[in-house]
Amino acid sequence: MGRRTTILSLQVRSSVTRIDIENAGQQRVEIFAESSDVFFFKAVDAQITFAKDEKGKVTGSSSMTPAEKLPREKLNSLPV
Repeated sequence: MGRRTTILSLQVRSSVTRIDIENAGQQRVEIFAESSDVFFFKAVDAQITFAKDEKGKVTGSSSMTPAEKLPREKLNSLPV
């Protein structure tokens, strides 16, 4: 059997009052801070943790639901 790889696209947008997250092809939803790098969703039973380097720059994320944990590498930054 061959190995299967899934690439997930994730966009995070922030403003002064909120942070929104959107998986490719899905509706944008607001996320809420549990700590400086862990956020949770009210719309679904899931949370996302942002990995940071020693300077505090986000390098990736890990999403977790009761059923699975999905690590993601940061690919690039888009201008806001």
